[in-house]
Amino acid sequence: MENQKVLMPDSYRKELYTSFYNSLPDDVKHSAASMEQIEAAFNFAYDAHNGVYRKGGEHDPYITHPVAVALIVANEMGLGATAIVSALLHDVVEDTDHTLEEIEEKFGPNVADIVDGLTKITNHEAERNGIINTEQSDTFKKVLLSVKRTPMVLFVKIADRLHNMRTIGDMKDEQKRRKANENLYIYVLIADQLGLYDIKNELEDLSFKNYLANKYEKIDTLVKETAPTRNKLLSDFKLSLMRVLVTTGVTCRLAVVKKSYFNIYQMMQNDAMAFEDIDNFQTVRIIIDKEPGEDEQSIYLKHFNLYAAIINKYTQKENSHRDYINKPKDNGFKALVFTVLYQGSWVEIQILTAENDLAAHKGYYPNNPERTGLKVLQKKMGSFNSNDDTDTIIRVFRTLVEHHVSSIYVYSPDGKIVELPEGSTVLDYAYSIHTSLGNHFVAAQVGSNIVYKDYILKSTDKVQVITSPSVKPDNSWMKYLKSDHSKEALSKYLRSHQCTIDYDKDRGEMEFNRLMCENHIIPTPKFLGLLLAFYKAPSSEVFFRDIAQGNVKDLLENAKKLKISSNKWDLDFDLPEQPVDSPVVDIDYKKPYKLTKGLHYMLPNCCRPIPGDEAFAYVGDDGVLYVHRKECSFTKERLATRGKEITNVIWDDSIDNALAYVKLHGSNRLGLIRDVGDIVAREHVNIKSFNINENDRLFDGCLLVYIHNTAQLNKLMTALSAVTNVIKVFRTNYVNGRYIAVS
Repeated sequence: MENQKVLMPDSYRKELYTSFYNSLPDDVKHSAASMEQIEAAFNFAYDAHNGVYRKGGEHDPYITHPVAVALIVANEMGLGATAIVSALLHDVVEDTDHTLEEIEEKFGPNVADIVDGLTKITNHEAERNGIINTEQSDTFKKVLLSVKRTPMVLFVKIADRLHNMRTIGDMKDEQKRRKANENLYIYVLIADQLGLYDIKNELEDLSFKNYLANKYEKIDTLVKETAPTRNKLLSDFKLSLMRVLVTTGVTCRLAVVKKSYFNIYQMMQNDAMAFEDIDNFQTVRIIIDKEPGEDEQSIYLKHFNLYAAIINKYTQKENSHRDYINKPKDNGFKALVFTVLYQGSWVEIQILTAENDLAAHKGYYPNNPERTGLKVLQKKMGSFNSNDDTDTIIRVFRTLVEHHVSSIYVYSPDGKIVELPEGSTVLDYAYSIHTSLGNHFVAAQVGSNIVYKDYILKSTDKVQVITSPSVKPDNSWMKYLKSDHSKEALSKYLRSHQCTIDYDKDRGEMEFNRLMCENHIIPTPKFLGLLLAFYKAPSSEVFFRDIAQGNVKDLLENAKKLKISSNKWDLDFDLPEQPVDSPVVDIDYKKPYKLTKGLHYMLPNCCRPIPGDEAFAYVGDDGVLYVHRKECSFTKERLATRGKEITNVIWDDSIDNALAYVKLHGSNRLGLIRDVGDIVAREHVNIKSFNINENDRLFDGCLLVYIHNTAQLNKLMTALSAVTNVIKVFRTNYVNGRYIAVS
C-alpha cells in the first residue's frame, strides 16, 4: 500500500456497492437484517481503506480486496452474513487505525473475534512476548487454534489467501515465493480438511505455479500436448458409458473432474511415475438426482445397480473399489469409487448423488449448515491450547492432515470386522488383534489359502493367524508392515529383546553427526571414509554401531587431527580445508548466498542437493549452514515459518562432488550390470554403491554416485537410458525407508 492517500470519488462507492450487492446470493439479499449489517460493514471498510490502493495502482483500490474476499465467502463457500461481514472487515484492524473495540461495538463480539483471529501477529507483538522472528509461525498457530472457538476465521483466511493468489501478478518474486509456500505448507491443508475442494485445488495450483514455476510450466506443457488424445478417449468413453447407463433405467448425468497440476506433480514425485504412465488425469462422475420423497434405500440401490452394469461391461482394476456409501469418509463424503479399463487406459469413476457432488466441490450440503470437515478438524486439534509450543502445533497439524490413508475391512474367524490401512499385510492384521499374535506369526489362512507375511489383504478377506511360540521377530519384519500401530509394536519388542542392530546404527549415526556439527566439522562422505580407514571399520554401518555401543575411543580428538592433516593423505580427491574452530556463518538473507570450496556447510540426506539444483541456505540454531533443495520439506517449513531467514543459493564451480541416487528399471539380461558400469566409468563418475534386485526377469537397480553438478547427472542418466533393456532412469532420494523421485 502507498503512504499518500488519493481519495476515491463519491460515485465509486455507489458503483462498487451495486456491483457487490448484485453478486451476492439471493438468499442473502432477501434477508433485510443480513443486508443491513453487510451494508454497514461495506461502508465501514470503504471509509477505512479509502485512498489506499493495492499494488496494481490507482485502478485497483484496496477496498476491492475485502469485497472480493466477501464474495468468495458468500458464493464459493456458501457462508452467511457473519462471515461476509467479517470478510469485509478482515484487514481493518491490521492495516488502519481502527481497533477491535470499535468493531465489537458496531458489529458485535462474534465479528470482533473473527477479525481478531484474522489479524496477523507482527514482529512488534512477537518481540513483546519474548519471541524473535517467528511472526509467521505464531500467525499460523493463531489461525489453527481458532478452529475451536471461532472457526469462521479459517474460512475467511482461505478466501483471503485465494484472492491474493488470483491477483499476485505484481508482487516481487521473493514475496510470491514466500506466500505460495505458506499456502502449500498450511493453508491448502486447511482448505482440504474443510472440504473446500474446488478452492483447495485452485489455491494449490496457483501456489505451485508461483513456488515451483519451472515444474508447473513443464507439467502444463505436457498436459496441453497430450490433451487432444486424452480428450478424444474421454469423449468416446462417455458415449460408451451412457449407453450402459441407459439400460439401468436410473436417471443420472455425467460430469468430469480434472486432477490439479500439483496432484500430477506429486504422483510423479512420490510414486516415481513418468508423465506418460499417469492414466487417470480426470475422474468421471455419475451424478444421481434424488427424486422428491425418494428414500435412502432406493438411492442406495441405484448406486449399486449402476455399479453392477458398469463392471459387467468394463474390466475393473483390481483393488480399486472403494465403498464410501456404507463407510463414508471422515469429512462425510459418500460415493462408490472404482477404476475401469477402456481402450487400454484406466478411468476412475465415482457414483454419487447431486448433494454429495456439491459437498465434494464445496464441502457442505444444501440446507445443512453443518460442516463435517470442520468437525473432524476440531476433533483433531481439540487437545491444543495457546500455551503449547508453536512449532509442535504446526508439525502435529501437518502430520494429522497429511496422512490420509484409505481403509480396508477384513473379517476375523468369529466374524468381527477389523479396519486396517489400505496396503496392510496379514502381519499387520496379526498385530492389530494382539501383539503376541504378531510376534509369534508363522502364516495365515485367508479364505482357503495359506499365505505368509508379505500377503497384502483386500476388503472382505477372512483371516485366521497361525502362530508358534518358538517364532520370534527380527528387524527384517519391519518391511512387511504398513500401519504405525504394527511398526510401533514390533519396535517395542525389538528394543526390549536387544534386537538393536539397526537401532544402534541409527543412534550411532545421529550421535556422530551431532558431535561433528557441534565442533564445526562437516561429516562429508570423503571425511567419513578417512575415519573408517583410521579405525579400520569395514563399513559405515559397523562404525556407527560401534559408536552407539561405546567402542569408538577418542572420536572427536581423532576427527580433529584428521581434519587438519587430511591434505597429507594420498587421496584421489581434495578435502575442503577450514580451521577447526570455524566461525559461525553470517548470511545476508536479502541476497543470494554463494557456496564456494572450503565453506562450512551441510548437504542433508533428506533431499541430497547437488550443485546446479535450485536450493536454499540458512543458518540453523546450531550455527551450521544448511543447504536444502527447493522442493524439500525442510525448505518449505523454513520458508513458511521463518521466511525472512532463508535465501537462494548460487553454486560455485569449485564445489566438491556430492552424492546422488539414480534408479533404473527394466528387464534383466546377461551383461546388463557390466554395461551400466561401463557407462558410469565413461562419464567419469565414481560409484559409492550399486544395488540391484530381480523379480520375474524385471530388475530394479539403484546407483549412489558422486556427482559434480546437475549437468553431469543429466548426461549420465541420458546415457544410462540408452542401455539395452533399461526402460526407465530417474533421479531419486532415499527418505524414511522409501525412494522418492526427484525431478
